[in-house]
Amino acid sequence: MKEIPYTAAPLVGTDGQKSSLRQLLFGNLAGNQYYEAHSEESGVYILWMEFSRFGQLRAYPCLLHERDHEPLVFMPFSDPESDERNQALLERWEALVTPERFQSACISALGKDAFQKIYRAYRNGQA
Repeated sequence: MKEIPYTAAPLVGTDGQKSSLRQLLFGNLAGNQYYEAHSEESGVYILWMEFSRFGQLRAYPCLLHERDHEPLVFMPFSDPESDERNQALLERWEALVTPERFQSACISALGKDAFQKIYRAYRNGQA
């Protein structure tokens, strides 16, 4: 199957879970799928979603903020500048964010409203 754009391997969920036909068609609609994590060791804060799409669980990186660096924020627009920024986020995510590196990180499940409040603040440059 073709790779889903701007996604990465899941950090919390596992790809080996069996899916029902409903989950296969509509994705996993239950449970917490919004997360944040702080890695004191590497000085990285991340914000992401995990959803099943066509039976494949994927992480959707939304924010990567390294200590002493400008945050990389996913922009849900399709224009050359947003595409370039989103690609930079994904490349940095793949270099820094792995289940092994974030084992000792403080990972928290968020409700949708709390997640959107944090994400919106970073997208608007107010965080």
